[in-house]
Amino acid sequence: MSGRDWYPSFIVIGAVKAATTWIQMRLQENPRIFLPDCEPHFFSAGFERGEEHYRTFFETRPSSVEIVGEKSADYLAHPLAAQRVAKMLPDVRLVLQLRNPVERAYSDYKMFYRRGTISGPPEEYLSRPDSSVPDFWKTASMRVTCGAGSTCSLVRTYSSISTKT
Repeated sequence: MSGRDWYPSFIVIGAVKAATTWIQMRLQENPRIFLPDCEPHFFSAGFERGEEHYRTFFETRPSSVEIVGEKSADYLAHPLAAQRVAKMLPDVRLVLQLRNPVERAYSDYKMFYRRGTISGPPEEYLSRPDSSVPDFWKTASMRVTCGAGSTCSLVRTYSSISTKT
């Protein structure tokens, strides 16, 4: 990989529990498209590791691939990701996947319930912003949330820095 030919031309972002992994798997079925198997989380959690670290996610890209992309759902809610993406990849296309927030919250609850992280009924999980369990209301967990972290404000952040969305 030389130059910038490894840079993604599109990034899939979206709400947690909004089928971004399903989209990734469907795109990976096309031999003309390459996406890393794991989420790079470069523009959120891994940015300080540098561009060379980001590049490692694309090293297994076959030379026959025509389109390179990546999927990191947490870019939508991360406070710095949009600006970082715009600066490093100004021409990248964004694929934004959203979901009905009530259905997404319930799906989130079911995931934590299956993992054993929570044990109460969904009403308890979804209605207690002061709860110590990871939940729908906490912005620290990088979930698309209510209030200042609403889906609309997060989408506006990306729209304000990019004309390619």
